[in-house]
Amino acid sequence: DEESDGQVSSITMSQTVIEGGRTPQMPILTAYCEPVNQTTWSIKPLPRRYNTQSSSQPQSSEAESQSNLFSIQYPHLTSCKALPSQFPIDTPPVDLDPFLPWIHDVFPSSDGKYIQFIAQNRRRCFNGQRRVYNGERLPQGVVAHKNYVHLEYGKNYFMRPQAALFQHVPVKKVEVSDEHDDDSSNHEKIASTVGEEPRYRLASHEDADPDGMDTRFICRFKSFDPDATTLTIVGYSLSEFELDYDFHTYRKGYLHTATHEGYDNHMIWMSQLLFKCTIPEDWRD
Repeated sequence: DEESDGQVSSITMSQTVIEGGRTPQMPILTAYCEPVNQTTWSIKPLPRRYNTQSSSQPQSSEAESQSNLFSIQYPHLTSCKALPSQFPIDTPPVDLDPFLPWIHDVFPSSDGKYIQFIAQNRRRCFNGQRRVYNGERLPQGVVAHKNYVHLEYGKNYFMRPQAALFQHVPVKKVEVSDEHDDDSSNHEKIASTVGEEPRYRLASHEDADPDGMDTRFICRFKSFDPDATTLTIVGYSLSEFELDYDFHTYRKGYLHTATHEGYDNHMIWMSQLLFKCTIPEDWRD
């Protein structure tokens, strides 16, 4: 899930160590979505996601946050070779959670060091426009531009979080509190082992880790054991953008990478989202 207030998002990739076609025991491509509460979008900065039981109280724990996720499975994806044709491009999970990337293709780099992601800006699919009729009263929150308005302004508004995915987030790995250690100088420890998921905090560019200075997603790599039919996390990495979209916008002479109203089809460089995840060294063969 993604949030435009700078929280790092997550993507999961699974490596299936089995030959031949798909079996019922093999993992199914699954997207995890978070309920959307559009009433909080006018708050600046955007607050943390709220739970489904109470719209007025923030989530008190990560476990509570995860319990609110709902999953969408895509069992028709049965082959890595056929992934470009079987990937859920026409029925993407982003239509339910606009903080997710609209991924079109996934493949390893030629040197075997990265997993490359090709995604698109879903909001641009709803940028078709029409003239405002004489005497027409537009709904609250809908803004016309040069007497034109979006054909599907509801969907265009819903897809505004897509712009956040093009903005990098500098992060620094944090230490995980050890409740059994009373020594304040040694009260925290770094979760650096493969079995422990790393934690990050927002940081300045000067304070960010080298691999966390220009990132957006946490990448989890998993391995499937066909004998035990278990899925195990074998490593983590942070995503890397192929280009700095904000800097590119600046060099083009624009003040903003995206517009609130969505009349920005002319900013063609904001159409395709390109990023990659570093593959753990032990799994590059």
